[in-house]
This record gives sequence, structure tokens and C-alpha cells, in this order.
Amino acid sequence: MMHPLRGSPRNLLMKHSFAFADAAGSAGSTYDRQPADPVTTKLELTTNFDRVEREALRRALRTDQRTLHPRTPLIEAGDTPTEVHVVLEGWACRYRRLSDGTRQIVALHLPGDICDLDACLTDACVHPVDAIDTLRVAGLSRKLLASLTAEHPRIERAFRWESMASASVQREWAVNVGRRNARQRVGHLLCELATRLSAVGNGANDSFAFPLTQRDVADACGITPVHANRTLQDLRATGLITLSGRMLTIHDRPALEKLADFNPAYLRLGSALLQAPTTGSEQVRRSPVQV
Repeated sequence: MMHPLRGSPRNLLMKHSFAFADAAGSAGSTYDRQPADPVTTKLELTTNFDRVEREALRRALRTDQRTLHPRTPLIEAGDTPTEVHVVLEGWACRYRRLSDGTRQIVALHLPGDICDLDACLTDACVHPVDAIDTLRVAGLSRKLLASLTAEHPRIERAFRWESMASASVQREWAVNVGRRNARQRVGHLLCELATRLSAVGNGANDSFAFPLTQRDVADACGITPVHANRTLQDLRATGLITLSGRMLTIHDRPALEKLADFNPAYLRLGSALLQAPTTGSEQVRRSPVQV
């Protein structure tokens, strides 16, 4: 198994993710030494909050929390949105069910994600969201969200950045399904998941809990479950990944990224990632985040 490169995007991003927690701990405050929640960790990849802003955000996230069992709906089609949902633990998927019963997963929501930031602007939800495994979410009401962003402009800018990043991910998913072959689609999805999880401190050494079924992988990549099974077996046979006991390990990250044509810049996860060198000879121009 190849060891991760010291200057790899994953390692640089992990260092960046915990920089704020380290700095807060040095101040000697019991509050600041608390582990950062995934939402704050993710938002601070692009926006440097002060203590007051961090506390206001965490207080808002504690207001209305609930836990869903695996494979149960968080949002159903036609629901009138009254709050924005933030993922604290677990995975969820947003999807579209067609008239013939087939499903296309259009987004995967991981810890730290704000899964429907613009929902409060609509009259009815079009795309349902279901829990994939045990899911813990925080609900931010319209009133609470308006108050939080009005009183703390940097939090508002961080939310806008998150919304822009979500749109960027959607565009890349369209490219993935529309132009890449099955091995590239699945490989790209795995690289994305590993990068997003690492950003909030989940997963070490490119190994992480993987609650997706073969049908989930198929529906996210626009292929059949049989094709998804064969593709995962092929990636295993070539030594790129191991999938066992709902744990996935990427053994050769640079090789998988090359196979999938994966460039993490579209994830908009912050300057540490955007400034990281690419693998191989090609270097992509990247600029620091300005928020």
C-alpha cells in the first residue's frame, strides 16, 4: 500500500481543518478547547470566525436537533420547507424518483453539509432527502437563520460560499454521469467522498465508513447495480481499493485520481486544498479563497 504523499491535498486539508481547534486551545479557554463540530470545521476552511461567531453558530446548531433511522425520509417531495437542515452525523442522499420507479441520486450529504440552504426560498420541495445510515441533523428555522446571518455577516458569507460550492459539486456530478465511463464515475465518487470526509476530520489514511449499498453507488453514478458491482470488484482487483465490513480504504490515491480524472478544486474546500500541488506532471492554477 502506498503511503500518502506528505504534500497531498488530503494531508494539507487535514492540517488546515484542525488549525482553528489548535489555535483556540492555546487560548486556554475550556469552551474553545471543545472539539469543533463538522459544520463549523467545514465553514472555517473558507472563513476565519472569531470566538463570538463560532459560539453563535454552535448555539444555533444546538437549538433543534433530531436523529433519523437509516433509510427514512428527512424531506419528502411536496413538503413545505420551514427550516434548513444541517448534517451533524451520518449520510443522506437527495434524489429524484422517476415514473418507472427508478431513482437517480443527485447529491450525497455528509457531516458538515448544509443540505438545503435555499429551501426556504421555495414553496415546495421537489427532490426528497433520505437518511442513508443513522442521521443526526440540526434544523435552522427561517427566523433563526435570518437573525444569525444578520448579526454575523461573516457567517452569512460562509453560508453563501457553501451554496456556491454545492452548485459547483452539482456541475461536476453532471460531467461525471454525462462524460465518464463506469470506472471513472465510481472512482471519481470515491475520491470525492474521501476528500469531503477528510475536510471535516472523518476518515484517516484514506479509510472511512462506507454506508452506501451497490444500488446507492449505481444510482449516484447512473449505472445499473450489476455494473456497479462489477466496477467495484474491478477496482478491488487492481489494488486501488478495499471494501470490507462497510469500511472503504483507498490504497493508491494518486492512481485512483488519475483514473477518475479527479481534481478537487471544484469542491471549494478552502485555500489549503486549492493551493495543494496536483499529482503527476500537470499543475493546475489555483488561487487562495477570498471570503
